[in-house]
Amino acid sequence: IVNRDPRMRSALRSILEGADYLVMEAPDTESALLTLRESERCMVVLFDLALFNNTLTGADSVALLGAASHDASLADQHAFVVISPTPETVEIVFGSLLMRIGAPILAEPVHPETLRRAIADAERRLFVTA
Repeated sequence: IVNRDPRMRSALRSILEGADYLVMEAPDTESALLTLRESERCMVVLFDLALFNNTLTGADSVALLGAASHDASLADQHAFVVISPTPETVEIVFGSLLMRIGAPILAEPVHPETLRRAIADAERRLFVTA
């Protein structure tokens, strides 16, 4: 889970651990990328991205998106899922990058079952490409 907000990380962690997922947290892109690049295991990465009135929140997440879409080793080894309160706008602005890495956009607030399905789909994509 890559998110600056500790409350959001905690809420997502609770949902995922309740579904028996092993969860790691990163408060920023730099620490997330370090973990991803050093990992020998495939991971599903959840991160937030939003645009309000042409103002980007989660600029750190754009760096993560850019790194994943331009670093084949990251995109091949890991799967990415975006959580956004503005999914339509994120799709318009970042759709081609998200498509490149196969990252779905989940509308926030995300229902726990929707989140679990998205992660299961991401795991399947990793399994198929491994």
